[in-house]
Amino acid sequence: MARGELNETIIFCKNRATASFVHEQLQSFEHEVVLWNSFNNDHEKTARIYVATDGAARGIDLPRLSHVINYDLSHYSVDFLHRIGRVGRLGSFFLGRVTSFVRTKREVRLTNAVELASRLGRPLVGTDLDVSIENKYPEL
Repeated sequence: MARGELNETIIFCKNRATASFVHEQLQSFEHEVVLWNSFNNDHEKTARIYVATDGAARGIDLPRLSHVINYDLSHYSVDFLHRIGRVGRLGSFFLGRVTSFVRTKREVRLTNAVELASRLGRPLVGTDLDVSIENKYPEL
């Protein structure tokens, strides 16, 4: 990302430890970066780069967001869709770009399915999108 651009990037991590690590690494290179997690969820702070966990980033709107980076994919497909849906929104100043670092066969299948559905303008099928709390947290 060129320093002269006025866009914003959000990097999603699936847990606080990874988010803290990524935040520290970016700070060490003197990037303007804000960390959002369950302990530090101050949405009033602004930066060019945000590092966030899924829960901490819910309900935010970044009109200058141009890039979502999935440092690691979330455990649930619906969280992945919420992440990538943050770019290219109506009223956004920038076209959206998504970069996902995939490590497993499941992650490859998910990213391929989302990309194909997007390119063809069709609904996403064959992907578990159940978000009920009973399925996410069966011990409750």
